[in-house]
Amino acid sequence: MRNWVLVPFLAVPAVSQPCCGISSAGEKILFGQQENIIVWNPTTKTEYFIRNARFSTDSKEFSFVAPTPTEPTMSKSSAEAFRFLKSKQPPSRWETKGAPTDSVTSAAAGGIEVISETEVAGYKATVIKAGDGKAFTDWLESNDYATTPSTQKWADTYIKKGWYLTAFKVINKEEAAETGIICMKFKAEKPFNPYYVPDDNIDGGSGLQLYFVTDGKVDAHVGEDSSKSWKRASWTNSMTHDDMTSLAEHLDIPAGDIPFTGTVMSFTDYSFPKAGQDDIFFTTVPGTTAKDQKQKTIMLGTTFGAGIGVAIALIVSKRRKIM
Repeated sequence: MRNWVLVPFLAVPAVSQPCCGISSAGEKILFGQQENIIVWNPTTKTEYFIRNARFSTDSKEFSFVAPTPTEPTMSKSSAEAFRFLKSKQPPSRWETKGAPTDSVTSAAAGGIEVISETEVAGYKATVIKAGDGKAFTDWLESNDYATTPSTQKWADTYIKKGWYLTAFKVINKEEAAETGIICMKFKAEKPFNPYYVPDDNIDGGSGLQLYFVTDGKVDAHVGEDSSKSWKRASWTNSMTHDDMTSLAEHLDIPAGDIPFTGTVMSFTDYSFPKAGQDDIFFTTVPGTTAKDQKQKTIMLGTTFGAGIGVAIALIVSKRRKIM
């Protein structure tokens, strides 16, 4: 009988959400419903990625690999952040108002470099730089993980970009293991949500819920070139400084690392996961940031003031003519 394993861990682009599930015994790992949070600081180009995921497997021991464009750092987070952001959903018109890391950088045989190893929230996380997909899958197999051709293909996608791969190891000793939620922090040119899933990890769509928090609003698209739209936000709401501070507390991250104020956008994809997809990337909608809004207010104020000045000048001119 297949067991659903609750694995609320944060993963940067990857692991079935754009990640890859691996079983030590070779049993199949299937991705279930996903719930993610992305907090993006456009000033420092820093992304916090938090994922609350469910996986279906008969294996008592399995792991995940998550890719990121730069070396990530990891910390334990809280499920309260998901509840907090969900509570920010505006009421519909039918509703009433209310409501630590050990550095172990070392070169290994086969084009594998182990950057660091960390124990966090019930996982052993190993950050790796690989020369190619085969070298990476060889490393996985040498560390007691069974792989498939799909695993190598998936890994090659990110290795060619020069990204890091983080292997999270989970020990499922009980019927349904539960681990802590992990927050991954990393630098990126563009914020993104892992979406590419190996064919071996797919068995129908279970759904993805994503909360995206940043300064301003964003457009979501499949792939980096923004030519293919993904989903429109199901709802959007503003985040005050107090809201951002509360979110930082729930995520256990420094409030100074994220925007002072912002916007939360909720995206829902009922078809996730599905084969043949790229990751989801986000671009800022022009004119929606706090700085843009402030400049707009100043410009409107200046224009309004100039208009009053012209009106007064005309009135004075007319009075002089009358006199």
